[in-house]
Amino acid sequence: MIEFIKHRQLNLKSPVFIYCVGGGMGNVAKLVGYKLIKTFKAKKTTTILVNCFPDVVYSTKKGILKYPKLSLYTFEVNDSDYLILYGDVQPNLQPFDALFRYELSYKIIKTLRKIGVKEVVSLGGYGVEIEPEDPKLYFSANNMRTLRKLKDLFGDEFNIYKQGTVAGMSGLLVALARHFNIPAYLLLSETYPTAGLYGYFGAHKLIAALNTIYKLNVDAQDFIEKGTKLREKVEKQLGKPTAVSKKEENNKGNNIYYFG
Repeated sequence: MIEFIKHRQLNLKSPVFIYCVGGGMGNVAKLVGYKLIKTFKAKKTTTILVNCFPDVVYSTKKGILKYPKLSLYTFEVNDSDYLILYGDVQPNLQPFDALFRYELSYKIIKTLRKIGVKEVVSLGGYGVEIEPEDPKLYFSANNMRTLRKLKDLFGDEFNIYKQGTVAGMSGLLVALARHFNIPAYLLLSETYPTAGLYGYFGAHKLIAALNTIYKLNVDAQDFIEKGTKLREKVEKQLGKPTAVSKKEENNKGNNIYYFG
């Protein structure tokens, strides 16, 4: 079962779609999504129900039971519309998780084409031992024109995510969008290699990148403060990160695996 429950009518002009679902490395996509929703007071337009989440609900502080779900939010900046897919996690109930991720991604892309989305942005994290204070950015896209545009924007900060695999909806949405003639790209920031630690520095870097691309002017300074405190705790437990060899540095972005 995949069901879209509409709360309000979508009336958008060539919006940009941003994938901000949690569960990936550092939960950076979720952090960015929450920041965008709060900053621009984004409106929830659709709730997506999928019967491939764990059969667990949680109780809020007020005693209200809630269930896992994904939601679509919209906001407007500088006369441009944006559509966010936000949620704690993507369908992950084995052995049906891959099937439902594929079906849901396909249905989302078909919906995006129907409403005239002009670009798909998929956010995620690139796992490293300890999240650096100034993470690197990695890009991959479903067409060379988009990659060239991003390279012109970011210059020396532009790194290609190459010869690596991507599992999950963050990669599926970008790849599937090509078959519907929607330009799309994957934007990754270095962060913790687990969803168990929030990658505040990585999320801050992604916000900065979105500011550069779309002129959003979002202030995420609080991520720096939270990231500093978390990094200090991690370093006490694991020790400071060791220096990266030249060979390891050259191999970054090659033959790696990302889920998000």
